[in-house]
Amino acid sequence: MTVQNVELLHGLKLGSNFFSQLENADPTFNDEQFPVTASGDTHPRFISLNGSKEEVPFATHQIGTLLAQLGLFGAGGTGAYVLFRKVANKSTRVGAATAEHTKFTMASWFSYLMSLSAGHRQQAVARGRVIALYDGTNSPFVRSSVAISSDTPSTAESFVLGPIAHNGTKIGGCDNFSMDLAPNMIELADESDQGTTFCAINTISPVITFTTTALAAELLRGTGVTTSFKINLLRRKPDGYLYGPLETQHIVINVARGMFFVNGLSGNPTQKQVSLLCRGTDAGGYTDVPLTMTVNSAVDTAA
Repeated sequence: MTVQNVELLHGLKLGSNFFSQLENADPTFNDEQFPVTASGDTHPRFISLNGSKEEVPFATHQIGTLLAQLGLFGAGGTGAYVLFRKVANKSTRVGAATAEHTKFTMASWFSYLMSLSAGHRQQAVARGRVIALYDGTNSPFVRSSVAISSDTPSTAESFVLGPIAHNGTKIGGCDNFSMDLAPNMIELADESDQGTTFCAINTISPVITFTTTALAAELLRGTGVTTSFKINLLRRKPDGYLYGPLETQHIVINVARGMFFVNGLSGNPTQKQVSLLCRGTDAGGYTDVPLTMTVNSAVDTAA
């Protein structure tokens, strides 16, 4: 026997946005097995599929597009899919117009951001999930062989860590930024449906972590944000270096309330690992959020 079929990840479509700058986007079935063993017997004589929780965990460098679409609390719709492109033996990719590529369609879906990370000269990556929902008629995943038409690859988005500022003052020597939203999910089904039928975010508990060599970082321990804490993700420029600080190409994460913790000092030279637990405010009402993420912004370190 010889290898017959080889495919490579081509992209992930969420509504009108096509993501081709992917580290991974793996359709996962999470099948629940249902074996039955008769009384006194030694092995199952009945096996059934008791249901599934189909999803697509993914990681992408298209940070601007993803944050604009999903925000803090996710987004859903119809018509999402994952594409895999076929590779021809003794050649290269099979032509896009040839209907030999694989498509996993999700008739109904909900997607949300889980975490975001970046570093000094290290490309930012966002991680999230797409939940494939059962709509009562269509399977959560529908596999088909297709041609690839309008879903062309792009590498237009690339971000790295920029200035981090507290109350209008930059913190020097920063690296290894991460933001974990820690979403707590509601994922439900009933009447023994084959897949998840209801999905929503219950809560988020954002934690921002970074390292710094700045001596003043130790003074942050046990204190709170009084005006603003801002992280800038700088967009890299094709055939160049970075877009200028006044060009509206960057991403700014702004925290108005939260408390700092210094997790420890390590390394040589010594680095401090700082965590910021973000919160809302009692006066915020139902429009309050623990942080904001602004896409297509100039660099912002002001108080």
